[in-house]
Amino acid sequence: SSDLYRLRKALRNIQPRAMWVDQQKALFVAWLAAPRDLPIAVYVRGELPGIFPYCEWAWRRVDAAIGLSAKGLEYLRSTTYAHGNLQLNRSGIDLDRTLDRARLEPKDLPGTSAGALRLVFPGHLGGPDKGHEFGIRAVARFIEAGGEAHLLLCGSVPPGASPEFCNKMRRLTYDLNVQEHVHFLGYRDDILPLMARSHILFLPSFTEG
Repeated sequence: SSDLYRLRKALRNIQPRAMWVDQQKALFVAWLAAPRDLPIAVYVRGELPGIFPYCEWAWRRVDAAIGLSAKGLEYLRSTTYAHGNLQLNRSGIDLDRTLDRARLEPKDLPGTSAGALRLVFPGHLGGPDKGHEFGIRAVARFIEAGGEAHLLLCGSVPPGASPEFCNKMRRLTYDLNVQEHVHFLGYRDDILPLMARSHILFLPSFTEG
């Protein structure tokens, strides 16, 4: 209720021309907080059929739904709440610009010893949903089998999240005796150069957008 009150107050102060809702889980709160004449657009990144019954009235307020993929739009059209204003917005990249950025030198590059396998792991350390434990245990097993590897964890604890999970992962590296092989690099703005100079991009996430 406090979040609802703060959002409603912010909307009164800002008086936006439209409201963009990132993901369906936020739609219910947006519906309750937004003025009745404020257009609402929902960005749909995945299928969440379990919450649709709770958002039926909220979906009737939606003026536009933007899907990340054709499958997402197909999913929306299968519901009784989808309106006719459904758009597909493919998330593309500028390939040339991306490659140019990847050619830059990273600020520092751990694990440069000859013959060592270097794995880069991009993902926040706010909880277990990115699968960090898999990466740490995989490196430990690889080293135990006689290999040499360095795991570069690129990501920080998100604002407002508890550092407990990050601390747990650090303790795990000591428990498995791989603290010299797992590098907690924090937030990096040079992730592309790090990827370009690593042998493996490791991303065992349970969820992604």
